[in-house]
Amino acid sequence: MRTRLLLFTDIHANLPALEGIQAAVREESPDMVFHLGDAVDMGPFPAEVLDVLASQTTWVCLQGNHEQFMFGWERDGTDELELQHRAWTRSQLAPAHFHLMRGWPLHHVLNAEGLRVCLQHYALVPTGGETLTFRPYFEPTATAMEDAFSGGSFDLVFYGHLHRPVFTQSPGTRYYALMSSGTGRTAEAAYTVVDLANGQAQVCHKTIQYDDQVLFTAMEHRQVPAREFLYQAFYGGRFTPANGNPAE
Repeated sequence: MRTRLLLFTDIHANLPALEGIQAAVREESPDMVFHLGDAVDMGPFPAEVLDVLASQTTWVCLQGNHEQFMFGWERDGTDELELQHRAWTRSQLAPAHFHLMRGWPLHHVLNAEGLRVCLQHYALVPTGGETLTFRPYFEPTATAMEDAFSGGSFDLVFYGHLHRPVFTQSPGTRYYALMSSGTGRTAEAAYTVVDLANGQAQVCHKTIQYDDQVLFTAMEHRQVPAREFLYQAFYGGRFTPANGNPAE
């Protein structure tokens, strides 16, 4: 027996990248598909991305910190530009979109092919009562991973949030941070294929190209707040609003 997973994370309201992921799903033919959180913010298509995710009824979507931002939670030190961007994102969403996101779990545990797998956006901490939110950033050392993700109780842990691939190993557990699917220096949507069989896991990181001109045209046409900052910080400065073309 074999179970094939396709994982992606941090699509961040990037509809062309999500369409690339849909093409990858058709090509890879996985048994299960997971999005590990942060479907919204940083891009111009929050409603459209949520509509696509809602239509994929066999996919499992998780909450990330940007979903929690939509519900009103904020981290300390958030600047005014970020708040303006989040207010704009909320304004694009219908009540059904908020209902959809609230229904997504914070983590998912999968037992398959003799392996115990944990999937979540990032490490969680309680905020009082039974409420959970996401920890501030910390270095992904083996000790930190064991503390943050209940090391030892899982064979594999996959998470997002960092927007870059990181591999960490502690006794008995392998931890994989996945590259962001919706942001990055190139017009490539990242995803990860995990083949589980006979108590073993083969992990392969892949990318698929998408049309980022559609993304940047929408950012300008929709006058997305903080877009100049986002171009530099999350899209590698590959778009120049002055001429409307990808940067050389």
